[in-house]
Amino acid sequence: MTRKKLRHRVALQHENATQDAAGQRVNSWVTYRDCFALVSDLGSKESSKDQTEAIAGTDVWIAYPRQGRFPSTQDRIVYRETAKRTRTMNVGQVQVTDDRTHIKLNCSEVLT
Repeated sequence: MTRKKLRHRVALQHENATQDAAGQRVNSWVTYRDCFALVSDLGSKESSKDQTEAIAGTDVWIAYPRQGRFPSTQDRIVYRETAKRTRTMNVGQVQVTDDRTHIKLNCSEVLT
């Protein structure tokens, strides 16, 4: 994997809990890193509970972070694929390459 292959722009986000004026918990997502990535779709599978939904699997490769927050399974990735299509994917697994130059994030995206 070379940095030249990291051609997609993504935002890594973590959930942040705060309190509103009434003291109620409010959850929001905060971007902690904008970076280049390689986004590779793996395919999808359908599940049917009350309604049919498809779950798409995606691998997202990023450069190993030298500083700041390290990605975790509580994070999500926002990928602006085109001007009209933005994808939000939940991180399911974080894998570091043996040479510690890149991270592979196994993600899932629910398509309804």
